[in-house]
Amino acid sequence: MRVAALGLILVLTSCSVFRDDAAEAEKAEALALGAEAYRDNCASCHGMDGKGTEAIPDTEQVGGPDLTLLTVRYGGDYPRKFVTHVIDGRLEIFAHGTRQMPLWGTQMDDPEAQSTLSAIVEHVETLQRAPDK
Repeated sequence: MRVAALGLILVLTSCSVFRDDAAEAEKAEALALGAEAYRDNCASCHGMDGKGTEAIPDTEQVGGPDLTLLTVRYGGDYPRKFVTHVIDGRLEIFAHGTRQMPLWGTQMDDPEAQSTLSAIVEHVETLQRAPDK
């Protein structure tokens, strides 16, 4: 009986480890997707590092806003909902164009677009930093 119980414990522990590994792999895949989508759609204005050092095409603005200080500007909490609304076009940003942004505006019902949007929001969260002194 003890051997069977020990075997069951080992099996359940193994399942938990596999589940944790699968969750970590899924998170890593989502972060990679977010980094790639950010590079393709956001970095031209916000820079790969998110600091907004790139010139914005077709505007006189020298660089996009620094996305790395969003958490600081929002009192220590990453503003996930705000970032989502900016990207999906619910908040109109002049440099992004109209609410019908080519990337998201008409595709929000598409599960793949939702997944990519969420991945970009997660990636921007990884860019957060403390302000320079």
